[in-house]
Amino acid sequence: MFMIPLFALFLFGPALADEVAFTQNAVEVKNRTDHPIACAAQLAHWFSADLGVAAPGGAVRIDFVSDPATGTVFIRNVAGERMPVEAVWCGIEGRAWETRYQLDLAGAGGGGVTCEAVAEGRLACR
Repeated sequence: MFMIPLFALFLFGPALADEVAFTQNAVEVKNRTDHPIACAAQLAHWFSADLGVAAPGGAVRIDFVSDPATGTVFIRNVAGERMPVEAVWCGIEGRAWETRYQLDLAGAGGGGVTCEAVAEGRLACR
């Protein structure tokens, strides 16, 4: 009979059990504009995190996990902790907030999104 030492359950049990319920996903945001685009995540109404910049023809890869039971999307901070995401957007670098397009990470899970310039210098991503 195989037995797991008690200390192993203490050290690894909660972390493994915690991760089993979450789904790992990635979205590639392709830049089809003539300008670099920058993507960011709003983690709280007062805090955002940069997700990357893509040169024209390039892409930003956004790795995230989601909770299928609640639909909550998380990105990991540098310590590996899950940070709940309120919104994700991409826009023209230097004016990302003003030209932003809000992405639906939950709906785009495991796929790709292409961003193009539209009227008034804004982005549209599909």
